[in-house]
Amino acid sequence: MPLGRVRTALSANVELARLSRELVTIVQDVPGVTLDLASCRLREYDREAAASLLEELGMPSLVTRLPTSTATESPLAPDRPSAAPSLMVTSPADLASLVAVLQERGSFTVGVAADGPARKGHLVGLALATGADQSWYCPIASGASDDAQGAPWEEWEPLRQLLATATVGKSSYQLKETILALRGAGVDLEGEGFDCVLAAYLADSRSRTPTLAALSREWEGPPAPDREAYLGKGIATRQPSSLTTEEARDLFGGEAACAAAIRGNLERRLAELGAEGLLRDLELPVLEILADMEALGVRLDAEQLRAISATLTVQIAELEVEMFRLAGRAFSPGSTSQLAALLYDELGLKSSRRTKTGRSTDAQALESLREEHPIVPLLLEWRQVTKLKSTYVDALPELVDGDDGRVHTNFNQAVAATGRLSSSDPNLQNIPIRTELGRRIRASFIPGRNDWVLVSADYSQIELRVLAHLSGDQRLATAFAKGDDVHADTAAQVFAVSQDQVSAEQRRMAKVVNFGILYGLSSYGLSRDLGIGTDVAEDFIRRYFATYDGVQGYLESVREEARRQGYVSTILGRRRYLTDINSSNRQVREASERMAINMPIQGSAADIMKLGMIRTAQALRASGSAARMLLQVHDELVFETPPEEVESLAELAAEGMAAAIELVVPLVVDLKSGPNWRDLSPLRRAVA
Repeated sequence: MPLGRVRTALSANVELARLSRELVTIVQDVPGVTLDLASCRLREYDREAAASLLEELGMPSLVTRLPTSTATESPLAPDRPSAAPSLMVTSPADLASLVAVLQERGSFTVGVAADGPARKGHLVGLALATGADQSWYCPIASGASDDAQGAPWEEWEPLRQLLATATVGKSSYQLKETILALRGAGVDLEGEGFDCVLAAYLADSRSRTPTLAALSREWEGPPAPDREAYLGKGIATRQPSSLTTEEARDLFGGEAACAAAIRGNLERRLAELGAEGLLRDLELPVLEILADMEALGVRLDAEQLRAISATLTVQIAELEVEMFRLAGRAFSPGSTSQLAALLYDELGLKSSRRTKTGRSTDAQALESLREEHPIVPLLLEWRQVTKLKSTYVDALPELVDGDDGRVHTNFNQAVAATGRLSSSDPNLQNIPIRTELGRRIRASFIPGRNDWVLVSADYSQIELRVLAHLSGDQRLATAFAKGDDVHADTAAQVFAVSQDQVSAEQRRMAKVVNFGILYGLSSYGLSRDLGIGTDVAEDFIRRYFATYDGVQGYLESVREEARRQGYVSTILGRRRYLTDINSSNRQVREASERMAINMPIQGSAADIMKLGMIRTAQALRASGSAARMLLQVHDELVFETPPEEVESLAELAAEGMAAAIELVVPLVVDLKSGPNWRDLSPLRRAVA
């Protein structure tokens, strides 16, 4: 920054500069405070107590960064006796005894020790438990390691048969990974299931994919083995096959014992909440479907993506050349500090807001400056192109499995607080559909066979339909029942014109409000999204609620319910707890109120999607169809199918999804088919 500008900035903000200096100065002479450096030396400590405190304070991410410790539990901690040592199964007699015990119990917990992705089935061992006092470890010589220890699968046939016995229940810390690992090894896992993570998630959605150690602490199980102490972490993580059989027994047998020990407490809590049905009839059936989808994966045209990458490299270079020309010098578009200096100091643009690290250059800040200088639209385009190039175009081909030519994502059930499914490693739910580049990326997703096609079944405006159901608003329900364009109908009512007189801009404004209402949209947010004055936005929202008075009454009733109960629920009874709903901090309280408004709507839509998945998967199995479900993306299911089964698949998907649940308004499913995920042509629209 030129010295003149520095002098001007300091002169105009001298008091702020002095305050900032005072705030960053470390006070070294606080009276009565002494520091013994020797006491700061890292030593043995109560890791369990420290982890429990971090969980309680809402900092679970720090738990994994705690150094390992061999210290015993603090006498001040709750009494949590350790699990009994696991028994090693090493002979036919041991195996026969184990199978007899598990059959007699009628239910047991399964844990897998496997190298690499679970779906590859490179098993090193199986851990089985009936509680904290009874667990076993079976070393299996089928791991990826050349020196795998244990007996080959053929010698475990009685156990294989037991795992496939439908009359004996099975549970696991994360059941989907267990199913995938066993299936990859050619073993079916049958019987009534139970998943500790999903149960804890239904008990409290704030508990998102917790570690087994955290689960065991919360649900009064024994201390879990320290996985990092056995396998390391980060780039130093080792595979289970690197462990001795004794180490594997202690780790995986101990984990199975923890998972078995907490099942009873989790089941009792779900019973108290009336949520057993959500686990049994919704989440566990969906879990099995997701296991099938993860194992199958989706075929990718990697060569097409590499061609796109080469084109984008040129496009990025051209954008940079033009930005450098407009700036009058070269700079790093990815550097926040360089960008802030260029935009606000050199080009004189007005910063919309500040962050802890300086003047904001995030997407929202740049969007507000789009019309202020021609370099801003180029920066936004550069960001979008470089992000999609690195996240998808370059990354996806590297993730293609060499054995089947497919990308295998992970579908997560216990991440989003609303119950929505998410996708990771890679995330296939965030590939944009409204940009040309996003559509080109989608075109690389193709059927598993060259002569097959993709079919898409997509709920139409499901969240607005759920809003109509929950609010009981007659005008909104009537519009859906008649099959009207709801956004045009809203615009017509709010602007007091006939539907055929609604302009494209009026419809756009109505659409923003219709969907914004689902997220507790404020007049400030509407003014920002539409680029209109706050007073105009306030008037628009006032007229909207005058039109849809049932919606306004419903939203207020949800806020009141949340304040009174501390949680809100979906149509099926899924809860989201809101600890800050009565906070004295206005911003924190209003954020919780927005969550309260959104959860019953988005969560109910997520539950309906899961019901649709279950019904459709059941129909496909019953029909003997060759079609296969590949992806779940927001409100859409994607299938691959032989062309001769397109119509029958569309019929099954339409019936399964549209009739998933009965609402006061019809559920509508848009059906499309095509050679790839981009080029899909409409088949028809199905209505419940």
